[in-house]
Amino acid sequence: MKKFLCLLVIIAFCSPAFATRIKIIKSSNLLYSTCGNPEEPYGPIRICKGSSSQDVVYSIYDDVYVVAISDDGQMVVGTGGVFFKGNEAKDSDIALAFYNKGKSIKKYSALEIAGSKNNVRLDRALIKGSYEVFEDIDGGSIKEKLFEIRTVDGRVLMFDIRTGELVK
Repeated sequence: MKKFLCLLVIIAFCSPAFATRIKIIKSSNLLYSTCGNPEEPYGPIRICKGSSSQDVVYSIYDDVYVVAISDDGQMVVGTGGVFFKGNEAKDSDIALAFYNKGKSIKKYSALEIAGSKNNVRLDRALIKGSYEVFEDIDGGSIKEKLFEIRTVDGRVLMFDIRTGELVK
């Protein structure tokens, strides 16, 4: 039983599809949040008004982990994962994704964010054979229509959440 519980905990924190249903992300004004459907644990990510799963505003059908929601609930920033498999940044790993009312507007690969294949942090925590490109993916924040996040090499990136474009 202990091995099963331990495996479940690791899956919950490593799998973007599962993690989005466990961790509730709220807009800074607390008017919007992620919400799940217990009958569809691997279904779409729902953005709800307030914290009620009965008041769904729209859904996101990509396999992403939501990291930020704008105060008006329209814009969402997500990532393909906290940790990526391998030891170098790849174009196939989605580092950041921007959404407007559930529609994808811009995505950045881990390689685009890292700048080079080797500009990653390897094997942090218990996840051997994995890499990261962000200092702390949950450390990203939206301020006045800009999403700001720090990379593992200390750069602070700022994106316009309305377009997904890198502005700094």
